Amino acid sequence: MKKNDEVFIIKGNQLNPVPVENILKSGPEKTLEELFTDIIENNPSIIPGQQVAPETENPPVFVNLGQKIRAGIWDLDFLFADQYGVPTIIEMKLIKNPEASRAVIGKIIEYAATIAREWNTDFIRKQAQDYWSKKGRLLEDALFHAFGPDFNINNFWTMMEMSISSGKIRSIIVSDDLRPEMKLMIEYLNSQLMHGEVLGLELKCYGDGGQSMLLIPSIIGQSFSVSSRKGLKGGAIEWSRELLYKELEEITDPFLKSRLSELIEFAISNNLFIAGKTLEGLASFGIKGLSGERLFTVYLNGKVSFFISEINDLDTIIKRDELIGSLKSMDLLPKKFDSVKFTEIPFLDKNLSRLHEKEFRDLLELIKKFHSLKS
Repeated sequence: MKKNDEVFIIKGNQLNPVPVENILKSGPEKTLEELFTDIIENNPSIIPGQQVAPETENPPVFVNLGQKIRAGIWDLDFLFADQYGVPTIIEMKLIKNPEASRAVIGKIIEYAATIAREWNTDFIRKQAQDYWSKKGRLLEDALFHAFGPDFNINNFWTMMEMSISSGKIRSIIVSDDLRPEMKLMIEYLNSQLMHGEVLGLELKCYGDGGQSMLLIPSIIGQSFSVSSRKGLKGGAIEWSRELLYKELEEITDPFLKSRLSELIEFAISNNLFIAGKTLEGLASFGIKGLSGERLFTVYLNGKVSFFISEINDLDTIIKRDELIGSLKSMDLLPKKFDSVKFTEIPFLDKNLSRLHEKEFRDLLELIKKFHSLKS
């Protein structure tokens, strides 16, 4: 750390400088990495969401989903997520030489690639449940504590599944003092990545030798323009028919575009349409069930999720079982799928773009039959 680093406390008309201080003086004997690890694990709010997403009124808030999880050939230090389901890798590195800088960049790239290629929400949820169980808490309680009592947990896991499938993964390198070459690499990577995000987090301690110290977090590598472009800003958007059709214009697959358009019009004309509310770049819409709640969510990348819990709560058991049986017979749900023991919102096994024309027509007929609509 630079010896001339200072922050200032205003007292009346005076500015009183507070110099940079060794954070190890603030507590019991620990290594610097141990101390920073404790701080991050127990205080996710130390990550300044407004600096991560400078252009949004609803910046990301973070929750811990696990520690020392194997990803590739290494164990990532922490896996966090924000309230919008963006997986966030936390890598603790107190950089002391250029070689370490290059090594940590390689690690976070491998971590992100492993998550995008090999992980899903089932795996992440299991890791998070185990992590919080060891602390004597339920995962659901931790999510409500971090995000509020009205937080929609089902929607959280759905958005995370879509984040993973589209490569929306955030990596944060935590250090006491990021070297200039590390900052340069972070800024370059973050400006070039289309969907993912790489940031640095400097934690600097200031004090005057007393018992109290100031710990000031600073995000490195973010800018208003880059954050806006990526759609990782932490905000959500409501996808009206008009916005959906603007997104459809960008789809190059004519079969997928045609089927999405037909499903949108089918849902609207039969009063089954629910505007999706997701991260920017993950456009979606819902199709109502008998209860008026969401039965399917259709994403514009062709994935379709199935909200069984709504059927369990409000629709008839007979109708539910008939629908599940039909989806299984069409090879859209696994044969072993259990409507009672499921733990995740399931996605249909086939993307809309991979359905043969007859399969797509059969799916429409199935929805019509479920709602007793005329063909």
